[in-house]
Amino acid sequence: MKLFSHNQETHTATAVLTDRCAGCQECLVRCPTNAIGFNEDSWIVEINAELCIGCGQCERLCPFSAIVIEKELSVLESQLNRHYEPTGSVFLSVQETKPAITSFDAALFEASRCLECPDPTCVKGCPAHNNIPLALKNLRDGDIDGARSIFQETSHIGSICSRVCDQKSQCEGACSLALAGGEAVSIGALEKYIFDHSNGSISHFSETAKRVAIIGSGPASLGACFRLLEAGVEVEVFEEKDYLGGLLNYGMPDFTLPFETLDKVIEELRTAGVTFHTNHHVSDEELKQLRGNFDSVIVAIGANLPIRPKVDGIESAVSIDAMDFLVRYGQSIRESNVEYELYGKKILIVGAGNTAMDVARVARRLGAEAVSVEWVNSKFAKVRPDELEEAITEGVDVRFQTTLVATAGRLATLVNTTHDDPSKLPSIIESSKYTEEFDLVVMALGYRKGGDIELVEPQYTLGETPSPKWSASGILSKSHNHNQQIGSTSWMRERKTRAVGSKDNGGIIAVGDFLYGPATVVEAMASGRNAADRIIAGM
Repeated sequence: MKLFSHNQETHTATAVLTDRCAGCQECLVRCPTNAIGFNEDSWIVEINAELCIGCGQCERLCPFSAIVIEKELSVLESQLNRHYEPTGSVFLSVQETKPAITSFDAALFEASRCLECPDPTCVKGCPAHNNIPLALKNLRDGDIDGARSIFQETSHIGSICSRVCDQKSQCEGACSLALAGGEAVSIGALEKYIFDHSNGSISHFSETAKRVAIIGSGPASLGACFRLLEAGVEVEVFEEKDYLGGLLNYGMPDFTLPFETLDKVIEELRTAGVTFHTNHHVSDEELKQLRGNFDSVIVAIGANLPIRPKVDGIESAVSIDAMDFLVRYGQSIRESNVEYELYGKKILIVGAGNTAMDVARVARRLGAEAVSVEWVNSKFAKVRPDELEEAITEGVDVRFQTTLVATAGRLATLVNTTHDDPSKLPSIIESSKYTEEFDLVVMALGYRKGGDIELVEPQYTLGETPSPKWSASGILSKSHNHNQQIGSTSWMRERKTRAVGSKDNGGIIAVGDFLYGPATVVEAMASGRNAADRIIAGM
């Protein structure tokens, strides 16, 4: 069932420019409502205005710019409340903040907004290429377990990805409704509903005597584990921390990703036969030993070295790295320990990305005042718009075009910047310096690759032009989300994945952030699965 709102009073103008139409019929085979026909006498397409809903796919993908669609989008509007509205104080709160679908009827209505596009751009926008339309069709048919199984063909950690992905720049940003200027189908919320209300299991398609070791237990590792188990491969995971999940554990607060959600995924793997070794650091020397004992070794240790800015006096200041902060204080919230160490304190967070927002929001839950500074223009900031909105709603003071230049004891020297071009670094306004007192400085400028495991770096070749499939889909239109061109962003992600692949160094395969630097959870997961596929193909 697809729900459209045909309003005869809606302003409508559809036209096929006959002198441009070459009769290729690309638009005809991709129209989701069968509104386009073909005139064999004139050898041009024709548009039925009554069936046309104004999604504009035909206009976006026409290689000859032969179609003009000027019509208000006539798909029923979403009934979901997509804005975070906290109830009461957030002090020590672990309640999830992202709005959720709470009933099957609501899920059914939202899934029914899907156009079931013949060439779905949402699939291209998803780094894992989940078959979203088919999963939603199963949901509409009342088969929630079936919907989950469709997602699991490309991702077993939908319960995690649905909570932490930046859908606005991935699947939802590439949704045909969003490309048409409307409100996308809430794919993330639907995926979350499906995984939270269904049962899934790991299907063993074959049995083998192969053994694979995986170093690290983050999203890339989890993606590889599930795929290898399906092929009957014996898997052992080596994690240097005393907890599993990597950045998915204490790197993401419970109000974003509940620990129970991650724990359920890990227990599913443990039950299926994965052996986890915690508090086990693997050096470069031991890596060679593992290679001798296993058929393959996957290195999935992530990008774990914090980026430290050059700030005068920072070494003597009371400062801490973002991940150390989240591990330490996230534990207090998780265990409901009233942590008064930060209560009433004023904290400066250097950075305003997603990790910085996590730090600031944890600080607010421990009763601290949080100030986040970022020297770029807000239009160019690498932060999820919803995460930024939620942080500000919770009282975080976010200052863009502001940065830290010096510290002296509790005194911080801040300065304003100018920034009008995302391809260039901001310029500091020397005359704008001012000082402010803070009890703690948290560095949250991101991470880079590092560690004592050395592998040959892959060679990047990013000059590839979009394939005909991508060009013809219409995803490469000039649709923006938070200053990002959705199609261009998706294609850049795709060609990077193709260029990098999985670096195999004599049976030792690097994946995820350790391979190509900091990326997203779903990209890391997909990288792990790709490595597993390579191992399986070689068995």
